[in-house]
Amino acid sequence: MIQLHRLKQIQQHDRFTTGDTTAGDTQAQRSRTSLKTTARGARLAGLVMTAFAIGGCGSDQNLAFDETTDELASPMSAEQRTVSLPSPPPPSSPPPPSGNIPLPEFSPLDIEGDLHVTGSDTIAPIIDLLYQRFIEEGYAGLMKIDAIGTGSGFELYCNETKADILLASRQVKPEETAACQANGRTLTEFEVGKDAVVIVVNPENSWLKDATLNELKTLFAAEKWSDVNPAWPQEPINRFVPDLDSGTLDIFTERIGIADRKDIVKALNTTSSSSAEDLAQGVIADPHAISFFSYAYYNEYADDLVPIAIEGIKATSDSVARGQYPFSRPLYIYVDSAMLRQKKQVEAFTSFFLTHMNWALGETGYFPADPATLDRGKTKFYEILGYDLP
Repeated sequence: MIQLHRLKQIQQHDRFTTGDTTAGDTQAQRSRTSLKTTARGARLAGLVMTAFAIGGCGSDQNLAFDETTDELASPMSAEQRTVSLPSPPPPSSPPPPSGNIPLPEFSPLDIEGDLHVTGSDTIAPIIDLLYQRFIEEGYAGLMKIDAIGTGSGFELYCNETKADILLASRQVKPEETAACQANGRTLTEFEVGKDAVVIVVNPENSWLKDATLNELKTLFAAEKWSDVNPAWPQEPINRFVPDLDSGTLDIFTERIGIADRKDIVKALNTTSSSSAEDLAQGVIADPHAISFFSYAYYNEYADDLVPIAIEGIKATSDSVARGQYPFSRPLYIYVDSAMLRQKKQVEAFTSFFLTHMNWALGETGYFPADPATLDRGKTKFYEILGYDLP
Protein backbone atom coordinates (compact mmCIF):
# COMPACT_ATOMS: atom_id res chain seq x y z
CA MET A 1 0.00 0.00 0.00
CA ILE A 2 1.38 3.33 -1.04
CA GLN A 3 1.86 5.78 1.79
CA LEU A 4 1.47 9.47 1.03
CA HIS A 5 4.36 11.76 1.86
CA ARG A 6 3.03 14.37 4.26
CA LEU A 7 4.73 17.60 5.16
CA LYS A 8 3.86 18.24 8.80
CA GLN A 9 3.28 21.82 9.82
CA ILE A 10 4.51 22.74 13.28
CA GLN A 11 1.53 24.97 13.96
CA GLN A 12 -1.89 23.40 13.46
CA HIS A 13 -3.52 26.62 12.36
CA ASP A 14 -1.59 26.54 9.08
CA ARG A 15 -3.56 23.51 7.89
CA PHE A 16 -6.85 23.53 9.79
CA THR A 17 -10.00 25.59 9.48
CA THR A 18 -12.45 25.15 12.35
CA GLY A 19 -16.10 26.15 11.99
CA ASP A 20 -16.35 29.43 10.12
CA THR A 21 -13.02 30.74 11.40
CA THR A 22 -9.96 30.49 9.19
CA ALA A 23 -6.48 30.50 10.74
CA GLY A 24 -3.82 31.91 8.46
CA ASP A 25 -4.99 32.47 4.86
CA THR A 26 -8.71 32.06 4.23
CA GLN A 27 -8.12 29.55 1.45
CA ALA A 28 -4.68 28.10 1.90
CA GLN A 29 -3.08 27.11 -1.38
CA ARG A 30 -1.96 23.52 -1.15
CA SER A 31 0.75 22.46 -3.50
CA ARG A 32 2.60 19.23 -3.80
CA THR A 33 5.58 19.10 -6.10
CA SER A 34 7.35 15.96 -7.16
CA LEU A 35 11.06 16.08 -6.62
CA LYS A 36 12.52 17.31 -9.83
CA THR A 37 14.18 14.07 -10.76
CA THR A 38 16.41 13.11 -13.65
CA ALA A 39 16.95 9.61 -14.93
CA ARG A 40 20.71 9.80 -15.22
CA GLY A 41 21.62 6.14 -15.44
CA ALA A 42 21.17 3.62 -12.70
CA ARG A 43 21.78 6.04 -9.82
CA LEU A 44 18.19 7.31 -10.04
CA ALA A 45 16.40 4.14 -11.09
CA GLY A 46 13.28 3.76 -9.02
CA LEU A 47 13.60 7.08 -7.21
CA VAL A 48 10.46 9.13 -6.83
CA MET A 49 9.74 11.27 -3.81
CA THR A 50 7.11 13.91 -3.46
CA ALA A 51 7.39 17.09 -1.45
CA PHE A 52 4.24 18.63 -0.05
CA ALA A 53 4.07 22.30 0.75
CA ILE A 54 0.94 23.60 2.45
CA GLY A 55 0.51 27.23 1.55
CA GLY A 56 -0.96 28.58 4.77
CA CYS A 57 2.36 30.34 5.11
CA GLY A 58 2.13 31.52 1.48
CA SER A 59 4.99 29.60 -0.07
CA ASP A 60 5.68 26.58 -2.24
CA GLN A 61 8.68 24.34 -1.82
CA ASN A 62 10.39 23.06 -4.96
CA LEU A 63 13.28 20.72 -4.49
CA ALA A 64 15.68 19.84 -7.28
CA PHE A 65 18.80 17.82 -7.88
CA ASP A 66 21.96 19.86 -8.26
CA GLU A 67 23.50 18.32 -11.38
CA THR A 68 26.97 19.54 -10.40
CA THR A 69 27.01 17.98 -6.95
CA ASP A 70 24.63 15.07 -7.60
CA GLU A 71 22.80 16.01 -4.39
CA LEU A 72 19.56 17.67 -3.44
CA ALA A 73 19.95 21.42 -3.68
CA SER A 74 17.64 22.00 -0.70
CA PRO A 75 17.49 19.62 2.27
CA MET A 76 14.09 18.21 3.23
CA SER A 77 12.45 19.44 6.39
CA ALA A 78 12.87 17.39 9.52
CA GLU A 79 9.07 17.34 9.78
CA GLN A 80 8.70 15.60 6.42
CA ARG A 81 8.04 11.88 6.61
CA THR A 82 8.94 9.98 3.47
CA VAL A 83 7.93 6.41 2.73
CA SER A 84 9.30 4.61 -0.30
CA LEU A 85 6.86 3.74 -3.02
CA PRO A 86 6.46 0.06 -3.95
CA SER A 87 8.54 -1.12 -6.88
CA PRO A 88 6.75 -1.99 -10.10
CA PRO A 89 6.45 -5.70 -10.93
CA PRO A 90 9.33 -7.21 -12.90
CA PRO A 91 8.86 -7.36 -16.67
CA SER A 92 8.13 -11.09 -16.47
CA SER A 93 5.06 -10.54 -14.23
CA PRO A 94 1.76 -10.86 -16.11
CA PRO A 95 0.04 -7.46 -16.30
CA PRO A 96 -3.46 -6.96 -14.87
CA PRO A 97 -6.38 -6.68 -17.32
CA SER A 98 -6.01 -3.53 -19.39
CA GLY A 99 -8.80 -3.78 -21.96
CA ASN A 100 -8.73 -5.33 -25.39
CA ILE A 101 -7.34 -2.39 -27.37
CA PRO A 102 -3.55 -1.95 -27.29
CA LEU A 103 -2.18 1.57 -27.31
CA PRO A 104 0.86 2.80 -29.24
CA GLU A 105 4.09 1.87 -27.52
CA PHE A 106 6.51 4.63 -26.62
CA SER A 107 9.98 4.18 -25.24
CA PRO A 108 10.18 6.52 -22.21
CA LEU A 109 13.91 6.76 -22.92
CA ASP A 110 13.11 8.61 -26.17
CA ILE A 111 10.61 11.05 -24.66
CA GLU A 112 11.86 14.60 -24.11
CA GLY A 113 10.20 17.50 -22.34
CA ASP A 114 8.86 18.02 -18.84
CA LEU A 115 5.33 17.43 -17.55
CA HIS A 116 3.10 19.38 -15.19
CA VAL A 117 0.16 17.61 -13.53
CA THR A 118 -2.40 19.30 -11.27
CA GLY A 119 -5.66 18.59 -9.48
CA SER A 120 -7.03 15.94 -7.15
CA ASP A 121 -4.97 14.85 -4.16
CA THR A 122 -7.01 11.62 -4.24
CA ILE A 123 -5.55 10.57 -7.59
CA ALA A 124 -2.05 11.91 -6.99
CA PRO A 125 -0.71 8.62 -5.50
CA ILE A 126 -1.59 6.86 -8.77
CA ILE A 127 0.34 9.47 -10.75
CA ASP A 128 3.27 9.20 -8.31
CA LEU A 129 3.53 5.47 -8.90
CA LEU A 130 3.20 5.68 -12.69
CA TYR A 131 5.79 8.46 -12.77
CA GLN A 132 8.16 6.22 -10.85
CA ARG A 133 7.66 3.46 -13.39
CA PHE A 134 8.02 5.92 -16.29
CA ILE A 135 11.40 6.96 -14.88
CA GLU A 136 12.52 3.39 -14.35
CA GLU A 137 11.75 2.68 -18.00
CA GLY A 138 13.97 5.56 -19.09
CA TYR A 139 12.13 8.89 -18.91
CA ALA A 140 14.64 11.67 -18.15
CA GLY A 141 12.29 14.62 -17.91
CA LEU A 142 10.80 16.27 -14.84
CA MET A 143 7.22 15.95 -13.60
CA LYS A 144 5.75 18.56 -11.30
CA ILE A 145 2.63 17.38 -9.44
CA ASP A 146 0.48 20.06 -7.82
CA ALA A 147 -2.08 18.17 -5.73
CA ILE A 148 -4.21 21.21 -4.94
CA GLY A 149 -7.67 19.64 -5.08
CA THR A 150 -10.06 19.05 -7.95
CA GLY A 151 -11.70 22.49 -7.87
CA SER A 152 -8.42 24.39 -7.72
CA GLY A 153 -7.05 22.07 -10.40
CA PHE A 154 -9.80 23.05 -12.84
CA GLU A 155 -9.15 26.71 -11.98
CA LEU A 156 -5.45 26.33 -12.77
CA TYR A 157 -6.02 24.25 -15.89
CA CYS A 158 -8.92 26.16 -17.43
CA ASN A 159 -8.74 29.73 -16.15
CA GLU A 160 -4.96 30.07 -15.94
CA THR A 161 -4.24 27.57 -18.77
CA LYS A 162 -1.42 25.98 -16.80
CA ALA A 163 -0.45 22.29 -16.50
CA ASP A 164 -0.55 19.49 -19.05
CA ILE A 165 -2.76 16.91 -17.33
CA LEU A 166 -5.61 17.46 -14.87
CA LEU A 167 -6.62 14.96 -12.17
CA ALA A 168 -10.23 14.99 -10.93
CA SER A 169 -12.18 13.01 -8.35
CA ARG A 170 -15.44 14.26 -9.86
CA GLN A 171 -16.68 15.07 -13.34
CA VAL A 172 -16.07 18.50 -14.83
CA LYS A 173 -18.80 21.09 -14.23
CA PRO A 174 -20.39 23.00 -17.16
CA GLU A 175 -18.88 26.30 -16.01
CA GLU A 176 -15.42 24.69 -15.90
CA THR A 177 -15.82 23.36 -19.44
CA ALA A 178 -16.88 26.84 -20.55
CA ALA A 179 -13.85 28.41 -18.86
CA CYS A 180 -11.54 26.00 -20.65
CA GLN A 181 -13.18 26.68 -24.01
CA ALA A 182 -13.00 30.44 -23.46
CA ASN A 183 -9.26 30.08 -23.00
CA GLY A 184 -8.69 27.84 -26.01
CA ARG A 185 -8.64 24.48 -24.23
CA THR A 186 -10.88 21.57 -25.18
CA LEU A 187 -11.10 19.00 -22.42
CA THR A 188 -10.82 15.32 -23.23
CA GLU A 189 -12.12 13.14 -20.41
CA PHE A 190 -10.70 9.72 -19.53
CA GLU A 191 -12.32 7.66 -16.78
CA VAL A 192 -9.44 5.91 -15.06
CA GLY A 193 -10.91 3.80 -12.27
CA LYS A 194 -13.25 3.95 -9.32
CA ASP A 195 -13.11 5.05 -5.71
CA ALA A 196 -15.53 5.19 -2.80
CA VAL A 197 -16.03 7.88 -0.18
CA VAL A 198 -16.04 6.08 3.17
CA ILE A 199 -17.72 7.48 6.29
CA VAL A 200 -15.74 6.46 9.38
CA VAL A 201 -16.08 6.61 13.16
CA ASN A 202 -13.92 5.77 16.15
CA PRO A 203 -13.86 2.08 17.26
CA GLU A 204 -15.40 3.15 20.59
CA ASN A 205 -18.48 4.36 18.75
CA SER A 206 -20.96 1.53 19.43
CA TRP A 207 -24.14 3.31 18.30
CA LEU A 208 -23.54 4.17 14.63
CA LYS A 209 -23.19 1.13 12.38
CA ASP A 210 -25.42 2.13 9.48
CA ALA A 211 -26.93 5.41 8.30
CA THR A 212 -29.39 6.57 5.69
CA LEU A 213 -28.56 9.50 3.45
CA ASN A 214 -31.03 11.64 5.40
CA GLU A 215 -29.38 10.69 8.69
CA LEU A 216 -25.98 11.64 7.25
CA LYS A 217 -27.35 15.03 6.27
CA THR A 218 -28.41 15.56 9.88
CA LEU A 219 -25.19 14.12 11.31
CA PHE A 220 -23.18 16.78 9.50
CA ALA A 221 -25.37 19.63 10.75
CA ALA A 222 -26.63 18.73 14.25
CA GLU A 223 -24.78 19.78 17.38
CA LYS A 224 -25.07 16.57 19.41
CA TRP A 225 -25.43 12.87 18.65
CA SER A 226 -28.66 12.85 20.66
CA ASP A 227 -30.07 15.47 18.28
CA VAL A 228 -30.01 12.82 15.56
CA ASN A 229 -31.24 9.94 17.71
CA PRO A 230 -32.36 10.38 21.35
CA ALA A 231 -30.82 7.00 22.20
CA TRP A 232 -27.37 8.25 21.22
CA PRO A 233 -24.93 10.08 23.56
CA GLN A 234 -25.59 13.66 24.58
CA GLU A 235 -22.14 14.57 23.31
CA PRO A 236 -21.03 16.95 20.53
CA ILE A 237 -20.62 15.47 17.06
CA ASN A 238 -17.03 16.39 16.27
CA ARG A 239 -16.70 16.43 12.50
CA PHE A 240 -13.51 16.31 10.44
CA VAL A 241 -14.15 17.17 6.79
CA PRO A 242 -12.17 17.92 3.61
CA ASP A 243 -11.72 21.56 2.72
CA LEU A 244 -13.58 23.49 0.03
CA ASP A 245 -11.11 22.64 -2.75
CA SER A 246 -11.88 18.94 -2.39
CA GLY A 247 -13.76 16.92 -5.00
CA THR A 248 -14.53 14.47 -2.19
CA LEU A 249 -16.50 17.21 -0.41
CA ASP A 250 -18.38 17.91 -3.66
CA ILE A 251 -19.42 14.27 -4.03
CA PHE A 252 -20.45 13.94 -0.38
CA THR A 253 -22.61 17.07 -0.28
CA GLU A 254 -24.23 16.23 -3.61
CA ARG A 255 -25.20 12.70 -2.52
CA ILE A 256 -26.72 13.76 0.82
CA GLY A 257 -28.59 16.68 -0.70
CA ILE A 258 -26.78 19.73 0.66
CA ALA A 259 -26.91 22.57 -1.84
CA ASP A 260 -24.08 24.67 -0.40
CA ARG A 261 -21.01 22.69 0.64
CA LYS A 262 -19.91 25.62 2.81
CA ASP A 263 -22.71 24.65 5.19
CA ILE A 264 -20.76 21.50 6.14
CA VAL A 265 -17.41 23.23 6.53
CA LYS A 266 -18.88 26.04 8.66
CA ALA A 267 -21.06 23.85 10.90
CA LEU A 268 -20.43 23.79 14.65
CA ASN A 269 -17.77 21.38 15.94
CA THR A 270 -16.35 21.01 12.43
CA THR A 271 -12.68 21.00 11.48
CA SER A 272 -11.66 21.10 7.82
CA SER A 273 -8.31 20.08 6.39
CA SER A 274 -6.66 19.44 3.05
CA SER A 275 -5.01 16.31 4.45
CA ALA A 276 -6.83 12.97 4.70
CA GLU A 277 -4.25 11.96 7.30
CA ASP A 278 -5.37 14.84 9.51
CA LEU A 279 -9.01 13.80 9.11
CA ALA A 280 -8.23 10.20 10.02
CA GLN A 281 -6.14 11.16 13.04
CA GLY A 282 -8.92 13.43 14.27
CA VAL A 283 -11.35 10.51 14.40
CA ILE A 284 -8.79 8.09 15.85
CA ALA A 285 -8.29 10.46 18.80
CA ASP A 286 -11.98 11.15 19.49
CA PRO A 287 -14.74 8.58 20.29
CA HIS A 288 -17.38 11.17 19.32
CA ALA A 289 -15.89 12.10 15.95
CA ILE A 290 -16.93 11.30 12.39
CA SER A 291 -15.27 11.92 9.02
CA PHE A 292 -15.25 10.88 5.36
CA PHE A 293 -12.54 10.43 2.74
CA SER A 294 -11.29 8.11 0.01
CA TYR A 295 -11.44 4.34 0.47
CA ALA A 296 -7.73 4.15 -0.35
CA TYR A 297 -6.91 6.48 2.53
CA TYR A 298 -9.19 4.48 4.83
CA ASN A 299 -7.15 1.36 4.03
CA GLU A 300 -4.12 3.03 5.57
CA TYR A 301 -5.95 3.34 8.91
CA ALA A 302 -8.24 0.30 8.75
CA ASP A 303 -7.03 -1.00 12.13
CA ASP A 304 -7.98 2.24 13.89
CA LEU A 305 -11.20 3.29 12.16
CA VAL A 306 -14.62 1.73 11.60
CA PRO A 307 -16.45 2.36 8.30
CA ILE A 308 -20.23 2.52 8.53
CA ALA A 309 -22.69 1.08 6.03
CA ILE A 310 -24.83 3.50 4.01
CA GLU A 311 -28.42 2.47 3.37
CA GLY A 312 -27.38 -1.01 4.50
CA ILE A 313 -24.53 -1.27 1.98
CA LYS A 314 -20.82 -1.32 2.82
CA ALA A 315 -18.05 -0.24 0.46
CA THR A 316 -16.63 -3.37 -1.17
CA SER A 317 -15.03 -4.03 -4.54
CA ASP A 318 -18.31 -5.58 -5.71
CA SER A 319 -20.66 -2.87 -4.41
CA VAL A 320 -18.41 -0.14 -5.84
CA ALA A 321 -18.00 -1.85 -9.23
CA ARG A 322 -21.78 -2.30 -9.51
CA GLY A 323 -22.48 1.24 -8.35
CA GLN A 324 -24.57 -0.05 -5.42
CA TYR A 325 -22.63 1.73 -2.70
CA PRO A 326 -24.14 5.24 -2.54
CA PHE A 327 -20.76 6.97 -2.46
CA SER A 328 -19.08 5.15 -5.34
CA ARG A 329 -17.42 7.52 -7.78
CA PRO A 330 -15.39 7.40 -10.99
CA LEU A 331 -11.93 8.97 -11.13
CA TYR A 332 -10.84 11.00 -14.14
CA ILE A 333 -7.95 12.60 -15.92
CA TYR A 334 -8.50 15.45 -18.37
CA VAL A 335 -6.19 16.53 -21.18
CA ASP A 336 -6.50 19.36 -23.68
CA SER A 337 -7.03 17.76 -27.10
CA ALA A 338 -4.62 20.09 -28.89
CA MET A 339 -1.94 19.54 -26.25
CA LEU A 340 -2.35 15.78 -26.62
CA ARG A 341 -1.61 16.15 -30.33
CA GLN A 342 1.16 18.73 -30.05
CA LYS A 343 3.25 17.64 -27.06
CA LYS A 344 4.84 14.24 -27.48
CA GLN A 345 5.52 13.86 -23.75
CA VAL A 346 1.81 14.40 -23.00
CA GLU A 347 0.80 11.86 -25.63
CA ALA A 348 3.37 9.34 -24.38
CA PHE A 349 2.51 9.65 -20.68
CA THR A 350 -1.25 9.57 -21.35
CA SER A 351 -0.76 6.35 -23.32
CA PHE A 352 1.45 4.98 -20.53
CA PHE A 353 -1.17 5.95 -17.93
CA LEU A 354 -4.05 4.28 -19.78
CA THR A 355 -1.97 1.15 -20.37
CA HIS A 356 -0.79 0.65 -16.79
CA MET A 357 -3.45 2.38 -14.70
CA ASN A 358 -5.17 -0.79 -13.45
CA TRP A 359 -1.85 -2.00 -12.06
CA ALA A 360 -1.34 1.35 -10.31
CA LEU A 361 -4.92 1.40 -9.01
CA GLY A 362 -4.44 -2.00 -7.41
CA GLU A 363 -1.14 -0.99 -5.83
CA THR A 364 -2.62 2.15 -4.30
CA GLY A 365 -5.86 0.68 -2.95
CA TYR A 366 -8.36 1.93 -5.52
CA PHE A 367 -10.79 -0.08 -7.66
CA PRO A 368 -9.78 -0.99 -11.24
CA ALA A 369 -11.63 0.11 -14.32
CA ASP A 370 -13.53 -2.56 -16.24
CA PRO A 371 -12.34 -3.53 -19.76
CA ALA A 372 -15.19 -1.63 -21.46
CA THR A 373 -14.25 1.60 -19.65
CA LEU A 374 -10.60 1.11 -20.54
CA ASP A 375 -11.39 0.55 -24.19
CA ARG A 376 -13.64 3.62 -24.39
CA GLY A 377 -10.75 5.74 -23.20
CA LYS A 378 -8.31 4.12 -25.59
CA THR A 379 -10.69 4.57 -28.52
CA LYS A 380 -10.98 8.25 -27.64
CA PHE A 381 -7.17 8.48 -27.53
CA TYR A 382 -6.90 7.10 -31.09
CA GLU A 383 -9.66 9.37 -32.40
CA ILE A 384 -8.11 12.57 -31.03
CA LEU A 385 -4.71 11.75 -32.45
CA GLY A 386 -6.13 10.63 -35.81
CA TYR A 387 -4.67 7.14 -35.53
CA ASP A 388 -6.39 4.05 -36.92
CA LEU A 389 -7.62 1.58 -34.34
CA PRO A 390 -5.50 -1.60 -34.39
